[in-house]
Amino acid sequence: MVEFQHMPLSRTILGFQQLNADAISIVPSNYSYQGMYISKPYITYQNVAVSLAERELTIDSIYDLDGLIIAAFQRAGKHLGDEYNLNVASSSQYREIAEQREQVDMLFRGEAEVIILDLNIFIYFCKIHKNTMYQNPFKIHYIFDEKQYSAGFKSEELKDKFDKGVAEIKSNGQYNYILNKYL
Repeated sequence: MVEFQHMPLSRTILGFQQLNADAISIVPSNYSYQGMYISKPYITYQNVAVSLAERELTIDSIYDLDGLIIAAFQRAGKHLGDEYNLNVASSSQYREIAEQREQVDMLFRGEAEVIILDLNIFIYFCKIHKNTMYQNPFKIHYIFDEKQYSAGFKSEELKDKFDKGVAEIKSNGQYNYILNKYL
């Protein structure tokens, strides 16, 4: 039987240690931790900047975010690197938001000029909103690199089973079906 314990990404390693968990679902593919067996990459995250099309913003790099009102995902500064921290996260018009649905709301209500989050998370929240305000045209700015993520396991046997299972559902189309169900 599988039992899931949801926790913030920043606490997954601690949870792995303290909760005596058999696995954690998201770790960077190049992650290394003693006693943890890392799976093959199975998911890609693409952080993006999103603006409303009516604002006609041109954002080709993080430097183009200067002076804009920005709402980013919680701990974005930690995950997006030094250049991001120096040029964006230090702005007085910058906020990190724990609830990512709130970021999307802030964009469409005009409270943020730009939001920074994973593309799939943005698409999901736009899809579930029923209010017509959330159908306003937007622009996606691809200014961050994609990142591959893996799962971490307590045993090599579990890791191997996971890798085999992911390969199987990718080859039979079930993997894409699951992603498309939510996006």
